[in-house]
Amino acid sequence: MGLAAPAQACYGALERSFVIVKDRLYKGLMLPGGSRLIYRNGFVKGCRASDGFCLSEIVLSRDASLCGLKVPKETTVYLNYSRRTFDHHRTVDSPEEGPGVFLTLVGAPVQQVAGLEVKDFIEVRCDKRVAQAKDSPLRGATLNQPMEIYGISLPAGSGLVWYSPNEGGQVASLRIESPMTVRDLSLPARSMLDFDPSGVLTQIRSHDYSSATVGPYRCWTGFSQGPTLHPNGALASCLLLGSHAFKGFVGREETLFYQDGTLRSSTLAEDATISGQKGRAGQVVRFRPDGSLVSISRRFH
Repeated sequence: MGLAAPAQACYGALERSFVIVKDRLYKGLMLPGGSRLIYRNGFVKGCRASDGFCLSEIVLSRDASLCGLKVPKETTVYLNYSRRTFDHHRTVDSPEEGPGVFLTLVGAPVQQVAGLEVKDFIEVRCDKRVAQAKDSPLRGATLNQPMEIYGISLPAGSGLVWYSPNEGGQVASLRIESPMTVRDLSLPARSMLDFDPSGVLTQIRSHDYSSATVGPYRCWTGFSQGPTLHPNGALASCLLLGSHAFKGFVGREETLFYQDGTLRSSTLAEDATISGQKGRAGQVVRFRPDGSLVSISRRFH
């Protein structure tokens, strides 16, 4: 098989590594001899090995060409065998794309892939299926050039994530490295904008815990969630940063809106009387689309 002795021989180990003694073809990838192959258990997406261990990472012994990409030996190389557009959140269901070979490079040099100039982080589908379908292999990348997506001017260094071809192949998420104003959104550094398969902006997140301003509202953002938007661009949900004065009361925490901007619900920041009903701080106030009061109650009822 062209393998040296495993660095970890215990079956129960979560990681095993081997050094291949000569060039070896693996799932269409020509791996240079002397490279270290790291197999992991319970970590590799889409792993179907009977013992649970699948090739997860390749430590190259020399510069290589993998899946048509230039890969210097110092590049970090990962493999998976299935993929979802997002792993940490979804506002719409996303089917798994696979089985296949998905190659991720970290620290890649500038190169052209599917007509785009990309660098640093590149994720591609790398198997016969994508070659036969003539779909773009790109699933994620850092841009090395400015470009416009969905009417948003992105500077070089921005990141893109794509839906799979069976989801339409459109851009699913944008990552913006510096603070930026987009439409009526004031975005913090390392923001992420998520779009549905038709290109409608659905959610705002940030790599770090921070806040985004949507119209008059300041909303908390995090890596897995943030303010969501209706299809018409109006704010749908917001975890308020601090409190906000609404008509007749002050709200805080999770706040929901109807598509026309009418308040749907919020948590009382202080005691208030609304439409003749008394509410205490911490209770949730809910409204109908016409603005009339539905109830004032505990958060769960």
